[in-house]
Amino acid sequence: MDNKYLVRYRAFPLLIFMGGFTNNIIPTLILFLKNTQFVSTSFAMLLQCLFFISFLIIMFPSALLIKFIGYRGTIITANSISALAFVLLAVVTAFNHGNHLHSAIFILACGITLLRISITPLLVSIRNEKNYHLSISQLMCADTVGAMLSPIISAQWILKPALIQYQPSQFFLLMAVCFFGIAYMCSKITFNSHTPETEISIPELRQSINHPTIRRGCLATFIFIGLEFSIPIFLGLYINDHPNIIPFSPTSMISCYWTLILVGRIASFKLLKYYCPRHMLYYGSLAASALIFLGMNLQPMPLAICLTLLGLCNAYMFPCIFSIYTEHLSPRYHYYASSVFLMAFSGGAAIPYAQALLSSQVGIISSFYLIIWCYILLLLTTTWLQPSKSTYVNAATLINT
Repeated sequence: MDNKYLVRYRAFPLLIFMGGFTNNIIPTLILFLKNTQFVSTSFAMLLQCLFFISFLIIMFPSALLIKFIGYRGTIITANSISALAFVLLAVVTAFNHGNHLHSAIFILACGITLLRISITPLLVSIRNEKNYHLSISQLMCADTVGAMLSPIISAQWILKPALIQYQPSQFFLLMAVCFFGIAYMCSKITFNSHTPETEISIPELRQSINHPTIRRGCLATFIFIGLEFSIPIFLGLYINDHPNIIPFSPTSMISCYWTLILVGRIASFKLLKYYCPRHMLYYGSLAASALIFLGMNLQPMPLAICLTLLGLCNAYMFPCIFSIYTEHLSPRYHYYASSVFLMAFSGGAAIPYAQALLSSQVGIISSFYLIIWCYILLLLTTTWLQPSKSTYVNAATLINT
């Protein structure tokens, strides 16, 4: 089989799955800190902040690493760093050194961020497929499956440590073994001319950041990633604070949220054949805002259900954002844009932490007004700030000027 398809159909889904699975261990760890260390919500939320701020911090170091050792070498390095971080987490939890938990999470974040930055640009290899929007949405399902399974599995190991001694550390060691195994598997894959190997330029990367279309895509990604990850975290915290009213565990409802994202993403395979991505983003933002407002006025149980149903509204948004703002870019701009968009994942640090600070002042329920405003801003980025035709025309030539 051609190496292009080896990379896409064998390596891509697995690597994307592991990224999604690891991302969603963080809400479980936040609940672990809240319930066992009795810390404030804003302090526990620092785990989320550290995890996603890494997308902003190591973007340029990642680009330099790709330049010198190529995409395969960077992917192997990213998996190895992630594995070592999980070993450190196992040591921290085994010896109850909770004060080192944040350091271990930041190392893990750097590994996962490096992994995503080195994978996403390779999507340029499928840019010329007949239905590009659909292909992106299908690949993103792997991330959603990982996000769906992670809360349930991690909760059994981390939130119920009394069943087996050092159970959390065993889970982290198992994750370390998985990442070391994936690193070995990736060492057997050979990239060919269909995927860019070492053709990366820091000046071109900086130029890409200044491209109008890419900057608009960054803004939309920043807003969406922030609200997408803030919703399940505060859904879990809300249920955790109302155990006698809501008969579901926080992690099971978080998993239901990601399950609905998967269901919605699969449904979007058909919808994208009839509706343009921009219209789906527009109506999805309006529906999500209405759901939150309705739940806030019918609390407490209806709010938990409405927040979970937001998974259906969020299901197709990132694939649509990604494809809208990359579809008409030149191949060179495409994979630079893919990397730059990942810097905007730092919204997953900023918006949840902002909601944590707001909730300490007005309560968790009222803090969801921030998420409503985020949906409104996302709607504006895809209407008033949509890419112009002249921007698309100039995209293929500007990078060479």
